[in-house]
Amino acid sequence: MVERRVTLADVARRAGLSTTTASLVLNDRKDTRISSEAATRVRAAAAELGYRPNPVALMLSTSRSETIGFISDSVATTRYASALIHGALSEALVRRHILLIAETGGDPANELETLESLLSRYVDGIIFAFERSHEVELPRQGIPVPHVVLNASISGLEASILPDEFTAGKDVVRILGDAGIRNGVVLLGRQFNQVPDRLFTTTVRRRMEGIRVGLELQGLTLAAELGCTVWKPDAGYRAMTQFLSTGTPFEAIICLNDRLAFGAYQALAEYGLEVPRDVSIVSFDDDEISQYLRPQLTSVALPYEAMGVLAVELILSGRTQPFEHLVPMPVRFRGSVRPLFPSLNPPVGFESITEN
Repeated sequence: MVERRVTLADVARRAGLSTTTASLVLNDRKDTRISSEAATRVRAAAAELGYRPNPVALMLSTSRSETIGFISDSVATTRYASALIHGALSEALVRRHILLIAETGGDPANELETLESLLSRYVDGIIFAFERSHEVELPRQGIPVPHVVLNASISGLEASILPDEFTAGKDVVRILGDAGIRNGVVLLGRQFNQVPDRLFTTTVRRRMEGIRVGLELQGLTLAAELGCTVWKPDAGYRAMTQFLSTGTPFEAIICLNDRLAFGAYQALAEYGLEVPRDVSIVSFDDDEISQYLRPQLTSVALPYEAMGVLAVELILSGRTQPFEHLVPMPVRFRGSVRPLFPSLNPPVGFESITEN
């Protein structure tokens, strides 16, 4: 037998007050003259009876559903990008909201259908999230609730959230400069003049520009630019093996992601080169693999969780004006970079992580 739902009238009756008074107290209305003693009685009665607000009634009275829609292309099923959801979920929970998550598989028709479905549920806002940070277009129909674009760029009238890849690119070069490296840097993953392809997303373009500017600021020269069609360990291994066979002198490698770095480690070991004694390595993404390499890999982390948190903050604070919000990418300073002096501390602003 299903128990009857406790109503607001039940709470008011138990407290010995009117239903209106109980409603004002439980909805945290501040502009009333209800005594603290009466408010205490209402809250005690609600707790004793196990009262839960009716979400439909609450929505009708406040015009808010306490829910946020999260529409993604393939974020929910992607290991790296799922941290976007985790951040949004945690912040929504803190703010007493529920996240309704839907995945479209990148199909515009599914995106439009999903949008209409969420709007019919009177969500308080919508987050459009993407696995790869390319330039996107939202459905052309008007979206009558606050909304933001997460991990993508957009030319429309929307707020967008992206990792600060340009600064991160400069940071990894600065690490090498602070370590006393001056010549012979290998860029692994892409060439500066390479024809744009699927890998050349908005964030990669900015990452490359940051590296280019960083090299100029630090006065570092490139020994080679090694382009790869995929950013996986075997591609990094093949590219570095071919380069090592030329005998070109070099001091450091900048890898465009940690999986390429994994392959580079293997190639260096086969040639009898030791990290960081012979070659320093810096990378991007702070993939879990970076902590299992020996020595552990210095890498710039993708701030996906912080980006998800910011998306919820912007929606619930009403700060969804057209603006690109760039989230800092923290550097995980580990053991793959040779220090200028053995006792030298990590550069100011970077995080030192001790190997286990």
